[in-house]
Amino acid sequence: MVIWGVFLDPILVLRKVIGSVHSSAYAYIKPGAMHRYAPGPQPYNYVLLALGLSHEIYRLALDFERASRGEIGLPDIRIGSLWSRALRQGLMVLGVLPSLDLISSIIMSSIALAYGYVKREEKASGFLKALYDFLSATTVRDTLELYDTMRKMGYSEVEELELQGYTRGHIEVEGYKVNDLLRVLSSRHKLFKYTQPYSRVLVEVAEVIVEDYEDTRDLNNAIVRGYLELLVRESKELEDKVSSILELKVTRTKNGLKALYMLDQELRKSGRSYDYLVPVLTLAISIASPNLPV
Repeated sequence: MVIWGVFLDPILVLRKVIGSVHSSAYAYIKPGAMHRYAPGPQPYNYVLLALGLSHEIYRLALDFERASRGEIGLPDIRIGSLWSRALRQGLMVLGVLPSLDLISSIIMSSIALAYGYVKREEKASGFLKALYDFLSATTVRDTLELYDTMRKMGYSEVEELELQGYTRGHIEVEGYKVNDLLRVLSSRHKLFKYTQPYSRVLVEVAEVIVEDYEDTRDLNNAIVRGYLELLVRESKELEDKVSSILELKVTRTKNGLKALYMLDQELRKSGRSYDYLVPVLTLAISIASPNLPV
């Protein structure tokens, strides 16, 4: 059994994950996405979801700590069971079926930080690699537990998995890992797309956030700057407007805030929502969080 020689503080992981969710949800102004001054309960619900999962986050970090001490092996960390409990707990907390990417961003951030810390990672790329390595080494039991829970709870993503041939029987015969399911769903959820090894988007966004924070010492500005990086990648036609906002120093000037507000209003009036980028932003903040005050 491998012992990494470093002991993990589960409370640190819990604090970093909840801090990352809170920061990504409430940072303002993120044009077209949830933020502190946006209409609707989305930021509150996202943070409430993270708080509702605090026991699972802590439990997961504790399992990685035990693995680092050699008390259990990585396959003994039942991530499929934990992910399933998180989905059920999310339903209890919100009273409605929680979005798969919101729940997953919290679980994936917890894995990246916990496993990254015990492997003594220091850079965002190392924490993201830790996440991918762990999800690629899960057992078929984990995969089936997650699949069965999604099916029982009525997640429409199961239909997409089955259309691609990922039925329960096929998963069992082929021995698919959890990350195999996420790869299939990457066409539907940007979070899963950007955690695949061919993508450097999360690392680059994390680096933007850290660099901006080191330059400005303004965490809100750094997170909005990271969000704008994601926004431009999604909608190239907004590149000129985002460039203008960057020239106005984003949230650090009145003109920058005004430009952000105007773009936010424009996107909302046209019915364009980029809320789906917030879980991606959460994970980017998480893998950058060892170098941030979250």
